[in-house]
Amino acid sequence: IIFMSFFPHYLAINTAMQNLAWKFNDGEIYYWIQTNTSPKSVIMTPSPLYAYYTGREIATIPRPIATQNVDIDMIIYVIQRYNVDYIVIDRNARSIADLRTILENPTNAPYGFNLVYWDEDPANFDPKVLIYDVRALHS
Repeated sequence: IIFMSFFPHYLAINTAMQNLAWKFNDGEIYYWIQTNTSPKSVIMTPSPLYAYYTGREIATIPRPIATQNVDIDMIIYVIQRYNVDYIVIDRNARSIADLRTILENPTNAPYGFNLVYWDEDPANFDPKVLIYDVRALHS
């Protein structure tokens, strides 16, 4: 009985979250990941929600904390440590100077970052989203 009373609410919340993701153009990114990466791929993302919407294992992009800065060397370390296959760089990357530089000039990414997805539309909530294949960094 408890399950039956909760289930309709779960469906309503789940549908609302999916519609919200598509409104903010994240749905397109989730779809790209689902259709263009292996189910066993590890994706470095700015948000743990990617795990829910893509069904992929994720590693979140490290965030600056107090006096601890995050730079490209730390990001590459995490990519290598957790065998990350792809990294998503979006609006949330602006707090990290090296990722902000990549976001502003996508073709000037570090060695081992192979650009595989580029969505740029000023009308979107997230005006620019990049996905790089980074498997070369841990092979």
